[in-house]
Amino acid sequence: MSIPLPPAKRYLARRVIVDGQVKGLSLVELDGDRIVVTPFAGETHSTVLVDGTLIVDSQTGRVYME
Repeated sequence: MSIPLPPAKRYLARRVIVDGQVKGLSLVELDGDRIVVTPFAGETHSTVLVDGTLIVDSQTGRVYME
């Protein structure tokens, strides 16, 4: 079951799974057709905190919480 995310361009998640690869605390940015995942380095304005796991499917461009 996937949980809908609030609309945003940037999410900070405690755990991110990108195409099966597990990452720790990371920033997920939705930039047009691109999804950029980077390790958390500092707070960024207008970022939605996801206290859980975000799943990123780069093939479909889908980002969801499970």
